[in-house]
Amino acid sequence: MNISAFGLSAILTLLIAIPVMGTDAVFIAVPAIRETFSTDPGNIQLAMTSYILSFAVVQLLYGPLSDRYGRRKVLLASLVLFTLGSTLCATANSLGWLIAARALQGIGAGSGPTLARAILRDRHGAKQSIRLLSYIMAAFGVIAMIAPMVGGVLVENIGWPAVFILGSLYGAVCIALVWFGLEETRPTEWVAARGISSNFQSYAVLLKSRNFMLLAGANTAIYGAMFAWIAGAMFVLIEGLGQAASAAGIYYAVSVVGFVLGSALAGRLQLHLTPLQVIAAGIIICLAASIAGWSISGIRTPLAVIVPGFVVMIGIGFVVAPATALGIGPYPEMAGAASALIGFIQMAASSLTVLAVGYIYDGTAGPMMILMAVLCFVSLGFYFPFLGRLRERLISR
Repeated sequence: MNISAFGLSAILTLLIAIPVMGTDAVFIAVPAIRETFSTDPGNIQLAMTSYILSFAVVQLLYGPLSDRYGRRKVLLASLVLFTLGSTLCATANSLGWLIAARALQGIGAGSGPTLARAILRDRHGAKQSIRLLSYIMAAFGVIAMIAPMVGGVLVENIGWPAVFILGSLYGAVCIALVWFGLEETRPTEWVAARGISSNFQSYAVLLKSRNFMLLAGANTAIYGAMFAWIAGAMFVLIEGLGQAASAAGIYYAVSVVGFVLGSALAGRLQLHLTPLQVIAAGIIICLAASIAGWSISGIRTPLAVIVPGFVVMIGIGFVVAPATALGIGPYPEMAGAASALIGFIQMAASSLTVLAVGYIYDGTAGPMMILMAVLCFVSLGFYFPFLGRLRERLISR
């Protein structure tokens, strides 16, 4: 296999976007699923949380396993699980079945973004991967923008199981692309040099790294704000404001345009600014927009919800790719483990955020925006130690 740089980027984008098939495309169906199983918002979010939490935990296995056995083998095995889990979700006839199938779907989805980031680090090194990941995240944002619109149409015209069938088809496409188009990128010398136990011991090294943990913390809090938005916006638009699922999907997609713009702009800004400066700007944008969204949450119109969300997503686009790449960059010999640990921390925290959104929802955007603002303050707290190093283009361990 001799894949072009563009072809590799396309495959990595699709792999990074696998979680979208279990989150953005599915959150639009949550009100309909809730109606089917006659339960409250908090309980129905358990089906979302089981996916996110299993997704988070399994990344801790995929990273070291891929460092030892190769990215490609691990990807193929996990993509089969994702496709199977998606199919089982579509056939669920009880909330318990759906929660279990969602957990399997999350287990299968966990390798996509984790190993895509590691593959990017394998091929392009620390410095170039920061810019490239920003552009890939912009392309990812396009998929995240389309998915809820398609999901809304499917829910209205076929029913909520159709969004899971969409996930099954997406998984099958990814399996074919990895099988036929993706070569192994992990350096072969690592196999002889490191045993599987030492691959898992990588986590001890990473957890002791102050820079790594601070970047992971700042990134995680901002990621949590994004999931608060994803989970809460659908409830506010569909149940609080009475919008149809297809209309809510379009409104949500507009906010995702902000993430696309933010990610693309972050890639461009890094030609003139350091990654640390771009991250700082993103956190401040998210915080200001969340506070503004809370201040106008009493205005019960879609625009009063979407406009602040749009700006928040711009800020998130500034933060996610640079913070992730900076965290992974200093660890070429354990790129899979570093990517996995970042992903685990992000998604474990986000699962709690999603659950919290279900229980604090009061029919307005107010609680969601407050939660987002709090998470932005937390992110700023993790980032504070870097303020004296804003001119550094790359950071050491």
